Amino acid sequence: MRRDHWTCRGCFYRPAQQDRDWIVVRHRVPGVSKPGLMISLCAACHAIVERLQAVHTWLPPQLVILWREQHPGAECQLPLPIECFEEWFDQSGASLTRFNPKVVELDL
Repeated sequence: MRRDHWTCRGCFYRPAQQDRDWIVVRHRVPGVSKPGLMISLCAACHAIVERLQAVHTWLPPQLVILWREQHPGAECQLPLPIECFEEWFDQSGASLTRFNPKVVELDL
């Protein structure tokens, strides 16, 4: 959690000091506690990765990677690349592609 600055690597939520218990550690390989195989997620993103049975809606790319690891072979409708929609949604100048390059697909 310290490495990730107490920030969810799925949605980039960063709670106030007193609400840090909303951030949990997700083990990408069950039972393996190597820092490179662990990631900080908020309770909501952790629930998405663990409990969502099929993906039919847009998820941040890093959550799709984690979800596919948890649910191999499950139904997943991948979205079009976000670059296709930037002219529609990026009115404020905010970055829409906040992909976490540290979340990469594991070769299991």
